[in-house]
Amino acid sequence: MQGPERTYITLKGRHKNQTEWVALPASAYRILDQEGVHVMGNSFALWHAGRFELTATMKDGPSTTFAVESAFVELTDFEMLCPATWNIDKWNGLSNKRIGIREVDMDDKDNGYVLTFSPANASSTGLEWEALDPDVAEFDPLHANGIVPKRDGSARFRVRSTSNPELVREVQVVFSYLNPLAAVNGPSQLRIAVDEEYNLTADLAFSPATATEQRFAYAYSQPGIAEVQHKVNTDPDNVNTPKWTTHTLKGLAEGVVLLTCTPLDLTQGAEPVVIQVFVGDAVCPAAPQPEAIETCGSYTWHGAEYSASGSYHHSVIAPITGCQSTETLHLTIHQPTSGDTTATAEDSFAWYGAVHTASGNYQHTLTAANGCDSVVTLHLTIKPSQPDQPSGLFDTKLTALTLHPNPTSGELWLAVPELVEGTVEGTASAEVRVYNAKGQLVLCVPTHGASAGSAPAVAGSAPAAGRIRIDLNGLPSGLYIIRVGIATAKVVLL
Repeated sequence: MQGPERTYITLKGRHKNQTEWVALPASAYRILDQEGVHVMGNSFALWHAGRFELTATMKDGPSTTFAVESAFVELTDFEMLCPATWNIDKWNGLSNKRIGIREVDMDDKDNGYVLTFSPANASSTGLEWEALDPDVAEFDPLHANGIVPKRDGSARFRVRSTSNPELVREVQVVFSYLNPLAAVNGPSQLRIAVDEEYNLTADLAFSPATATEQRFAYAYSQPGIAEVQHKVNTDPDNVNTPKWTTHTLKGLAEGVVLLTCTPLDLTQGAEPVVIQVFVGDAVCPAAPQPEAIETCGSYTWHGAEYSASGSYHHSVIAPITGCQSTETLHLTIHQPTSGDTTATAEDSFAWYGAVHTASGNYQHTLTAANGCDSVVTLHLTIKPSQPDQPSGLFDTKLTALTLHPNPTSGELWLAVPELVEGTVEGTASAEVRVYNAKGQLVLCVPTHGASAGSAPAVAGSAPAAGRIRIDLNGLPSGLYIIRVGIATAKVVLL
């Protein structure tokens, strides 16, 4: 014999006391199978190369043994013809797998894949299947299931000869569901007892009802509260009855959990079913206490900005339990104020503790107890004064008098020229005169002797090195003119 070709034999026998040999019907004897030999009636095939001894036994006892030898025939090539697309449909009645693409003859090629080997009687036609996309499909040799889909998508396989590894073929199949799932609806809330097994299937509505894939991938917001298991069921009395899918929800411990059921078939955009599951006596917590806020201008709360007083509400869903609560905000808004003041003054203007001697716009911030500051603006115009005073007080021809600091908070030092009319050393008429912006004499300090004038003053010391010290404390803030003899200068008192 050559390779695994099937051979038919004719077994002959003769009756007792007869010399003629006659062909025996196949039903009158049997040949036992053994490793590497496949027997069918009066034919057999050898799966391995080598010598085999077969025994044919008559039903009434007589037997005979004969030898068969098969030569090894090497496989030189093989081809595979497989559908490019395949619909995922029914479940296999003998396992929890889908019915796959099985090996068929050439005349039935639309219903499976076809293998052809060269030569046809090659001794070894074994193939090794490698799934390149195992999450989509697998090859299952059990019960000749063949290429078995797991989900929709494209699956590739690399097929290699076991006797001649250099012979490799690749095949690709695109799987799709025969009846795609368009949508599924379920309850938003459920309550079950601890250890209760609840039939969730009855609460789920699939569209279409005959959807091929009705299983889910389950996710829980927190572990240990509840779990769901799906099962592909078989009719124990008839394996040919179409299988169906059930979903059982079991309570594990008291609590609240969000159960997300994501369909395995997402080809038509079916949305997940989210169920808030209460186990035992668990309840959602009470709403939080209202919050009172008092602020200035505006307030941002949960991403929204509010600029008016009032009561506001915001709904919050807890990510772990799915419990919904309403937060309340009692908001008081104080608006900042601003004001403008326009003033005209001679020489200087005192405003909020500051003395301004030049025209311009000035601002001052008023701090309120509620945190809402106000800003006021001064529009100031300064004009030279026209004092009612002895002539020559503002005469530009007068000798300049040097003094410091200027402005001053009270203490003032004067540097007097050595020869100033009316201040010759030793004369009693030497004195320091202080005039306000209106030209009124408000202070007179002798350069020698005790203080004088209506306002408190400290008498200046002797004009050693030409310097005199006077004290302006007690006078109102503003602009003053200092005169010693014919020397004069302006000073700002803070």
